[in-house]
Amino acid sequence: MTNAQPTPQTQPRDRRALSRLTHGLTGARIYIFSGAEQQVYDEICQGMEKSYDPQTEAERSCVRAISDDMFRLRRAAGFESAIFTEAADKFAADPEQSTGDPLLDSCISNSHTWLAESKNLNLLSLYESRISNRVNRNLTELRRLQSERKAELEAAIAEAAILAQAAE
Repeated sequence: MTNAQPTPQTQPRDRRALSRLTHGLTGARIYIFSGAEQQVYDEICQGMEKSYDPQTEAERSCVRAISDDMFRLRRAAGFESAIFTEAADKFAADPEQSTGDPLLDSCISNSHTWLAESKNLNLLSLYESRISNRVNRNLTELRRLQSERKAELEAAIAEAAILAQAAE
């Protein structure tokens, strides 16, 4: 009787085995930014690193998640601003709608935009709320991790002081 070696399969048995490649949820994190977005993202990441000074991998992971979400919040605010600015420009350019009073035109334009883009603005608000909640959860977790690390450090220092006294 010979020991037959199994032949390697060139394709997965089940197409679901490739799902990580198709939806990208479990694969590597890759962001594609414009030059300006990359600069803003990097500034946020550097600022968060400097502010929270993560010392462990878990802390770094929390800080990165907070940075990512802070970028998303800024981008969402930019989207909202762009929606209203574009509508205001179109409104001001239409002589039939424009009153000539910039303040009144702005109010009318905003109300038209609110009505026309209510679905998108509502979705944007929902996304902002969810992202903000994630930021708060990650901040809470980061603070917990940092306080645990600091408590462990203080305990180690106290134990070292006791051992140093005993050694004398």
